[in-house]
Amino acid sequence: MPVLRKTGRVTDFGEEEQYREIVKFLAYLNRVEIRAFVTCLNNTIYDAKRKCLSYNKCMGPLKNTDAGIIFIACEEGITEKIKMVVDLCRYKKRFECILAAVIYFETDIDFRIDWYYLERKWEYSETMEKLINEPELAALWNGGKKVINV
Repeated sequence: MPVLRKTGRVTDFGEEEQYREIVKFLAYLNRVEIRAFVTCLNNTIYDAKRKCLSYNKCMGPLKNTDAGIIFIACEEGITEKIKMVVDLCRYKKRFECILAAVIYFETDIDFRIDWYYLERKWEYSETMEKLINEPELAALWNGGKKVINV
């Protein structure tokens, strides 16, 4: 059985500031949240290995905060589409900030975790409401997975 190898990085923009915010964000997790975090991370790695696109694993709100974490299995890491999904999740869950763990395989055994941190004051938006309720995007939140590039 091949051994999986992980590499990690923060997205290109604001990399230094992103790392600081991500470490601070993760430091606030309590024991129960850490266990849930590890479970979601492992399940998302499994989805990515099977080439399943999934956006449906989300933790939050985290204890005594208005923050959450979304786990995304995809093909290529952070893209504009992924950023939109993270913002939609942030809006839908009414989070002020959200951390995304975006996981994809570069080879059969090498996978990568890209981290994306988004902080924005939650405000009602007609545009976001319409987007969340569109049938194609509403399917993101129903727990389904889509197989990619098999």
